[in-house]
Amino acid sequence: MAHHLDITSALVTCDVDNVAPCKVIERNGGVCADQRGGKLRFWVPSA
Repeated sequence: MAHHLDITSALVTCDVDNVAPCKVIERNGGVCADQRGGKLRFWVPSA
């Protein structure tokens, strides 16, 4: 649905020490943007 609204990517976060979600995000095209306040921030394409 985001793609139909011309949203090309979404910002997704997970805890730095929670490895499993980070791997899932990366496997789904997530690109790590930075780390803030104990969270890793990823940009994930919507399409």
